[in-house]
Amino acid sequence: MASPQKEKGYTVIANELLEALAKIRIPGEARQILDVIIRKTYGFNKKEDLISYSQFTTLTNIKRTNIRRAIVKLRNMNIIHTKGGVIRKDCSLATTQVIATLNKNKGGVIQKDCTFIVSYRINKDYESWLPISKTKGVIEKDCSKPKKCNPKGLLQKKDSIKKVCVTPISENKKTTQQILNYFIKSFKEVFKQDYHAIRKDWQAAVELQTTHSLEKILDLIDLFFEESETNEWLRARCTFSMFNFKVNDLAIKLSQIASK
Repeated sequence: MASPQKEKGYTVIANELLEALAKIRIPGEARQILDVIIRKTYGFNKKEDLISYSQFTTLTNIKRTNIRRAIVKLRNMNIIHTKGGVIRKDCSLATTQVIATLNKNKGGVIQKDCTFIVSYRINKDYESWLPISKTKGVIEKDCSKPKKCNPKGLLQKKDSIKKVCVTPISENKKTTQQILNYFIKSFKEVFKQDYHAIRKDWQAAVELQTTHSLEKILDLIDLFFEESETNEWLRARCTFSMFNFKVNDLAIKLSQIASK
């Protein structure tokens, strides 16, 4: 039977801050990550601390792909501040150079295995915390509602251009829209601007479902944006088409991460 005792260690936190935390709604996994940050900072009488994804995973049992999502949510709510980039496992020259730049400008530590650890701290100014915004991604009309087929293929009178017969491109439109909405939401979380899906994105999302499950596609999107945060070349080309282009490489990396 568990029997926690203060003599074995305790975390000092101001009552005022604890009361502020009780008044703001924080989603489950984000709250778990916040508890780890509190434990690793105030629990060791520190204002901030370097915490790796492996530490978050060990202490919370949250999947690595969900950790980034929770951290982004806490940053958007202005409850935590971070310094540095994101954790990377590959050791390519380009990646190392980008991470080295981030490390020089923003802080953080690069370990020998090219793992880049971020520094976290609690924002004690609770009056600047932001509640969760219930925004939804919007898909343009030409994506969410495929055009109806013109069975006769009639010619238009004005410009004599033959109408193209477009059939519904997905039997499971709800799943396809869920994929695109998740990409749109992640894009806004990372880049602080809107992303408007086009019909080509819709078609790519449909094709992805033939080779990957919905859960895996969402995990691949997380990994894609995790790379985009430190790869300037990819950051400038961050579209759903680019995600679709890199999906095979991302799937390999995801399997490697899962096996560790």
